[in-house]
Amino acid sequence: MVELIIVIAIMVILVGVTSYGMSLISNKPVDECAKKIEMVLNRNRTSSMGKQEAWVKFLLDGNGHVTVQEYKETAKEKQERETDPSLAPPVQQYVIGADGINIRLSYRGGTSIILSSTPRRVKFSRDSGALVGDPDDADNGNKVCIKIEVFRGDYGSATYIRTIDLDELTGKITLQ
Repeated sequence: MVELIIVIAIMVILVGVTSYGMSLISNKPVDECAKKIEMVLNRNRTSSMGKQEAWVKFLLDGNGHVTVQEYKETAKEKQERETDPSLAPPVQQYVIGADGINIRLSYRGGTSIILSSTPRRVKFSRDSGALVGDPDDADNGNKVCIKIEVFRGDYGSATYIRTIDLDELTGKITLQ
């Protein structure tokens, strides 16, 4: 009887450790994507408060991966681009999300949008670092993005969501 209790106890411990390890593995892509978004936003905010005009656009690429387009341009480059509309702002594009990772952006006023192939912009003010609305976003009427949620699969059935809060007035970025 004692041996049976010991075997059952060992099995319970092994099942607990295994299930905990599996949850860490399955949530890792969500954590990595959220950390990369936080890093990109912090870097972009720092750049925008310096000598560069800077903003970030998020979108899903043709393969369904979360992609970031990071724009940075000096005042001189911006002036040249305004005089010559054929010039495009300098951009770095890279994939930050694995298969099945999705993003939900929430805007001031209660609007929320699941990321698609339509780029969604997050921009910081050059003088204060505060968030600035996206004039190109017709869906949201120049509203400011205040929260980014990273999850796997569908939002309604997601069991693990990482949230990035954006403070509208200070531009502070908090990963939760």
